[in-house]
Amino acid sequence: NGLLADATICADAVQDYGIQYDTHNLYGWKECEVTDKALKEVLNKRSFVLTRANFVGFGKWATHWIGGDNWSVWSHLGLSVIMMLQYNQFGAPYVGADICGFA
Repeated sequence: NGLLADATICADAVQDYGIQYDTHNLYGWKECEVTDKALKEVLNKRSFVLTRANFVGFGKWATHWIGGDNWSVWSHLGLSVIMMLQYNQFGAPYVGADICGFA
């Protein structure tokens, strides 16, 4: 029917952090934190966590992959460079793009 609730969890659902509408992206952020901590405990060295789900501050625990929806054309390569630089401005020190494209 074209409604957001048809393809995702109800925005009124109550999560541990609060209402789903307000905390949707915190799931990816928390997942990065927990995965990084677990890998450091198991491997006893610095981890490498790669994510597409993020929220402000995720760069402390994970790197970001920009990809999956771009094409192998020059205009998309140019946009991916801009996106990587913007993520650096937002505090994500290590960001990569799918430069070969998805399609």
